Amino acid sequence: MADALFAGKTVVIAGSGRGLALGMARRFGRAGAHLVVADTDARAGRDVVQVLLEEGHSASYEVFEPRDPERVAALVERIGEGGGRIDVWVNNLFIEHKGAAETLAHEAWRESIDLILSGAFYCSQAAGRHMLRQGWGTIINVTSIDGYQAVEGNVAPCAAHAGLVMLTQALGVEWACRGIRVVGVAPGTITTDFPRKAAGADPDQRRMYEHRTPLRRLGTVEEVAETVL
Repeated sequence: MADALFAGKTVVIAGSGRGLALGMARRFGRAGAHLVVADTDARAGRDVVQVLLEEGHSASYEVFEPRDPERVAALVERIGEGGGRIDVWVNNLFIEHKGAAETLAHEAWRESIDLILSGAFYCSQAAGRHMLRQGWGTIINVTSIDGYQAVEGNVAPCAAHAGLVMLTQALGVEWACRGIRVVGVAPGTITTDFPRKAAGADPDQRRMYEHRTPLRRLGTVEEVAETVL
């Protein structure tokens, strides 16, 4: 354990996507936290927990469906059973439906809004109720630079992440004086599996990602995890 900043605290990593879940969980684990990994993909979630346990961290898995507010509320209730607390809740909800706006399938649009925006609200609402009762807590929304700058062929994720940015600000303003901080982290392109695979198939695509990044390189999972911590 590198430090004990979060010793005795419970951190929920809700959703995976973009390879960030394990990186964030590891960083909080090194800080002493107990990790609750909530993932719609049971196998992926349990694999993450297994890695964390093998590395000596405290972790457990919970089944998760962010698009269903009742199931999200039930998850929060399970975690809070017996006086359990939630100190940090990380919304790491991601899906990417690319395509020209004029031909984008309606289902792709709905999935983007339902998961990235509505899912984050349902999670924040349920976790927020718990935190309001206990008098403290932090909710972190992992969004994207797509919420700040338009990208051709990305109308659905751009709109969903822009909504998530404003949701973060609105909740932050509403709950700040009641002991809850709601903050956002908006990474650019990072070296997760998707960009590596994409870059392997098309070197020009990696150069494009690098060129539009001020440091002229891709970010790393570790950098994002440290920022979230």
